[in-house]
Amino acid sequence: MIHGSMATLEIFRHARQPMDLVLTDMTMPKITGDKLAIELLKIKPDLPIILATGYSVTITAEKALKMGIKAFIHKPIVEADLARIVRNTLDEGKKTP
Repeated sequence: MIHGSMATLEIFRHARQPMDLVLTDMTMPKITGDKLAIELLKIKPDLPIILATGYSVTITAEKALKMGIKAFIHKPIVEADLARIVRNTLDEGKKTP
């Protein structure tokens, strides 16, 4: 597991192997989850990203989807819900040519 939004972005830029999915949180130091998603999608436009938030007045599920984020989940997160969302998000990516 990678910690820290800026570290994630840097590791993603220099990764030797492709990442299959990114799960990020809206509230992080230095860069918010939606801004991290925008930067990651500039590098890999088809990257499946799941954005988690406890409460946010700046982002909604609709806004997240319009930005290219594949799934939006509210905290607290139930393990079964997260597993289902990860599976669905990865499966949706497989349908895209």
